Amino acid sequence: MAARGNAVVADDMYYNDNPIEYIYYKARAELKLGNKSCAKEIKQAFTNYYNVNKNKHCIIDYFAVSLPDLLVWEQNLDKRNDVFCDYVRSLAEKIQAWGKSL
Repeated sequence: MAARGNAVVADDMYYNDNPIEYIYYKARAELKLGNKSCAKEIKQAFTNYYNVNKNKHCIIDYFAVSLPDLLVWEQNLDKRNDVFCDYVRSLAEKIQAWGKSL
């Protein structure tokens, strides 16, 4: 069932964003099923997300009722983004370790 999930990597700011952990477990499930190419694509998507978004200046230029954290306005969005990017990179490394030959 985990392999059926969505593999689109995106920010995690809004309630309807696909949680990155879901995508990570999709990659793990694909590896278990022997579908290394799908796991490799997810790993590459994680790496690409990291490369594009790490150290990016982040702003929220509108009010969105869908923001999950009501204190988001008090957070340092740039730091939050960098922490998330580091997390995404670490998940890519875990996929690599599980797949060994990706």
